Amino acid sequence: MEFISQMQSIEKEDDSNGSVVVIGATNSPWSLDSSMLKLFHKKIYIPLPDVLTRQWLIKLQLGKESSHSLTDKDFEYLATLTEG
Repeated sequence: MEFISQMQSIEKEDDSNGSVVVIGATNSPWSLDSSMLKLFHKKIYIPLPDVLTRQWLIKLQLGKESSHSLTDKDFEYLATLTEG
């Protein structure tokens, strides 16, 4: 409730003092209150990464670690485990 009242006060100030940009992010947009969603004029859906992207991200994070002995098959397996 506090968030909504703060956003409404920003909207009122925005009318008289110029522009304000508020960016919000959530992992569960379906759980947001509809009155809160109305406060954001533009909504952008960014899907979860696919299996190849997750594999690349895991490799990227471990790239600086020379002590690992993971093979490409291991990275594929780890990427499949991180679905969702």
